[in-house]
Amino acid sequence: MQTNTSLIKDYIPLDFNSLSQDTLKKHPLCFDLKQWRKDSHFLFFLESIKQEYSVLLYELPIDDSPKILILPKSLLIFMEKVLEANKDLKFEFSFCNFEGEENIFYGLDYDSTNKDIFLYKKKIYFKRIENHFKLESEFWQKNQNFIIKEDDSIILGNFNLNTYRNSKIFIKTNRCDYLFSDKLLKTYFLARISTPIIKDLHLLPYFVLSSLRLEFNLLKNARVIQEVVENTLKTKIPFNLNKLNLFMALSFGVSLPFIEEKERNKIYQFLLSYKMNDCKNEFFKSCKQVFYKRKKFNCFNLCYLYLLEKINPSKEENRQLLKDYVELVYQTKSTFNLKIQSIKRIKQEHDVLVKELEKSKIPKNKKLKISAEFIHLNLPQNFTLLKTEKELYLQGQKQHNCVWTRKNRINQGLSAIYNLNYKKKDYTLEIEKKRKQFAIFELKGRYNQHPTREVLSYVRNQLKELNT
Repeated sequence: MQTNTSLIKDYIPLDFNSLSQDTLKKHPLCFDLKQWRKDSHFLFFLESIKQEYSVLLYELPIDDSPKILILPKSLLIFMEKVLEANKDLKFEFSFCNFEGEENIFYGLDYDSTNKDIFLYKKKIYFKRIENHFKLESEFWQKNQNFIIKEDDSIILGNFNLNTYRNSKIFIKTNRCDYLFSDKLLKTYFLARISTPIIKDLHLLPYFVLSSLRLEFNLLKNARVIQEVVENTLKTKIPFNLNKLNLFMALSFGVSLPFIEEKERNKIYQFLLSYKMNDCKNEFFKSCKQVFYKRKKFNCFNLCYLYLLEKINPSKEENRQLLKDYVELVYQTKSTFNLKIQSIKRIKQEHDVLVKELEKSKIPKNKKLKISAEFIHLNLPQNFTLLKTEKELYLQGQKQHNCVWTRKNRINQGLSAIYNLNYKKKDYTLEIEKKRKQFAIFELKGRYNQHPTREVLSYVRNQLKELNT
C-alpha cells in the first residue's frame, strides 16, 4: 500500500512541527506557516486532530484553490485501497462517497492576530488518474464554514477570512449541540476537556453529543455528570445522576418539574435499567424538546417511554394518543399521572388537559383600543360591542371563526366587532367606517356561514339609521 505522499495530485503531507526549509522556501504561504506554528492555540488544534485527520499542502500557487486541506485519515486509507484494488485497470473513474460516507474535506486558514482558526467545509469528487487521485470538483457545504475561537466558542456562517468581519449573517455560540455538530469540531472540543468527565463523553455516540443543548464551559469545567446537570439547571437534584449517561441525566433533571415528587423514583429506577438505542433514527424518535425555566433542551421523552412500556398499547392510534397526552402535560405545565394502567384512563386524562389548554389560551381581560366613534353607536340591545381581548377570543371560540385575527384592525381604529343576536341566533359583525358612513365589513354566522337575506337586510337598515 503506497504512502499518502503521491495519493492526491499536487498535494503533499504537511507537518507543522517539522516544516522543512525547502517547503518554506518554495511555498507562497511560507511566512504565514512560520507564524502559525508559533501559536499555542493553533498547535493545540493540530495536535487534537492528528489521530483522525491528515493535513495536506497544495504545492501550486493558484489563488482560487485551497492551500491547506484537512481530510479524514479513513478517507485516505480508503483511497489507497481503491488504487491498490484497481491498479491494473487503465480507465479513469470518479467517486464522491466512500463506505457509505460523503467525501468531506476542510480548507484551513488562520488569523494569527485574532487567533481565529477558519475551516471551510466542502464536499469533493475525486477522479482517479493512473496511480493517484485528482480533485475533480468541489462544492461548498451551505452554512458549514466555522471559526474556532480561543474562548471555546465557534462562529458559523457563509464567509471567509477576508469577509466575515463585515458579515452580519452568522451565529456565534459555545453550545454543545453546535460544537459537536461536526465530527472534526467534536474531535477538537473533546480534546479541550481534561476533567474525568471525558470518559463518560467518549461513551456517547456522535449523534447524542450533538443533541446536548448546554454550554460547553459548564461541561469543560465539571468533573462529574451530577455537577454538569445541576450547574446547567441551577438546582440540586437528590438522585445519583452519575449512574446515568449525561443525556439521560439531563433529561431526568429537565423532566422533574413535570413529575410528582413521590413518583420521581419510579422514573429514576426506570432509567437505571433503560438501554439507550444506538440507532440514530430510533434515538431521535425517543426524544423531544422540553422547556425548563424558559430554556429549551433536547431530552428523552422519559414519561412517554415509561408509560409506553407499562401500558404497552398494541394499536398505533393508542400510541399516538399516549404521545398526545404527554405533549399536553408539557404544554399545560401539569404533572404526569404515572399510575395510569389503561388507554381508557389515558383518554380521560387527555380530554381533561385539552380543556385546560383551551382555558390557558384565553387572553387576559385587556381592553381593546376601539375608536371612540364605534363605542357610542346608538344600536339596539341585541348588538353587543366586544370591548376586551378576552371577549374577542371567546367570540371566535363560540362561533368557530377567526375573528381574533381582527385585533390589530380594531386597535388601529379601523373597525369594531359586535355580537349580533337575531332571533336567538348569534352572528359576528364587523363594522367599519367608509367615506364617513358606517358599513358592514363582514357579517358571518357560526362556522363562517353567510347570513340570510333577512339578517343582512336587518343590519343594513340599522346602520342606515345611524348614517342619516
